[in-house]
Amino acid sequence: MLIDGRKRILIAGETKGNCTTWTWHRFSQLYRVASKYYRIAMVDCAEPGPSDNGPAVDSVMALARDADAMLIDGRLLCLFPFLRDCDVPIAIDLYDPLISGDLTAQADAAEAVATMHEREATIREQLATGDFFVCASEAQRDYWMGMLTAFNRVNPIIYAEDRTMSNLLAVFPWGIDSAQPEDAGRALKGVLPGILEDDVVAVWALEDMPWQDHLTLIHAVTQLDHFAGKLKVVFLTPEFADRNSGGLIHVLQRTSASLGLTNRCVFFVDWATKSERNRLLREADFGVSLHKNSFEAGLAARPEIAAYLGAGLPVLASGRNAEIVLGYSLGQVVPEESVDEVVRGLQQFLSVTDLRQRFRGNIQRAARDLSWDVVTLPLRQWLERPRKAPDLAMGLRGDDGTIANLSPTPVWALPHLALHYLRTAGISGLAEETCSYLRWKLAYHRR
Repeated sequence: MLIDGRKRILIAGETKGNCTTWTWHRFSQLYRVASKYYRIAMVDCAEPGPSDNGPAVDSVMALARDADAMLIDGRLLCLFPFLRDCDVPIAIDLYDPLISGDLTAQADAAEAVATMHEREATIREQLATGDFFVCASEAQRDYWMGMLTAFNRVNPIIYAEDRTMSNLLAVFPWGIDSAQPEDAGRALKGVLPGILEDDVVAVWALEDMPWQDHLTLIHAVTQLDHFAGKLKVVFLTPEFADRNSGGLIHVLQRTSASLGLTNRCVFFVDWATKSERNRLLREADFGVSLHKNSFEAGLAARPEIAAYLGAGLPVLASGRNAEIVLGYSLGQVVPEESVDEVVRGLQQFLSVTDLRQRFRGNIQRAARDLSWDVVTLPLRQWLERPRKAPDLAMGLRGDDGTIANLSPTPVWALPHLALHYLRTAGISGLAEETCSYLRWKLAYHRR
């Protein structure tokens, strides 16, 4: 449906109350960029709670049926199953690997297994429904391509159209927002008791995630010798974070206090809004993002690194998914869970007179290459010409959500497939795919 010459797009995600999910933030940035080209309805489909009615089902259904395309957080398919049956092309954001993030979330084995089965059902629903998918990194793309293969979405029909499979799954990485906020005055240097104006401030924008390695940084601070008084580490903790006994933030605060570091060289500062957090980041000298050596850490998208770069900060990072820091020379990358290497990294940063100036050019280059306008391009290209996936359009999905028939295309479907290739690749493309089909069918019958 075109309105004023522009397609109508429905973007549906969830904020989970005060905690704006990373997927919702990605959608918000896409909305900001893409609203120049499309008429977009962005809906918060947070699951209704005792004091939250959530969006009316009828309203969401009407918006979905009136749209030319949808971009959704795939987990919403469980809350709004009618989205699956709308005759509208659907793009699904696979930013959250789901199963990998839950591996260490529950201590009870039975609860963990039950959660895993629930996640498997959610993943099955997403991968069987989406016409197009995006994820947040190349590591995630490898992970999800394996999943898509298991559910038969990687098949000759998709491959014949695009040998890179980018017509099925594209990378939509975390973008860098380098917009300058309004100057609201200082809150750290020379203001927070214990932090002087000439101190070097390292910040860590915390998430309560089990793969983050906060304690290695804490222990490294105790070994800085004569640098210790100059370095101040500030953990920025969201107000909505879990602070219960045994939680990661609680353990971090308890460890810092037991070592006598709290309010001397380690500080905890709460933030309530993204703009407030970004203002605090801009007072710092560098950002920190350390992860443990684990499977789920390798799939984490590390949005805090993008936040540091948007604030003009060099980065001290660890982990396999810190390639951006290495690729653009934005700071230092150290091995996971190594106190000694983190100490060396901190010492090197502390020996530089003006860290921001040292890395300014590289950070600006990364900010241009990874702006939200740039990283949203693959998804915007699909939204420009949304369509049902060719394998799903041919009705090959079985009752269990997988593609039911991967034998050579039946005779009744050949005219449809030929018309599809004629439209997308022209006569020469149709001829090429016809030859490819005949060779494949011959090989199939020889097995």
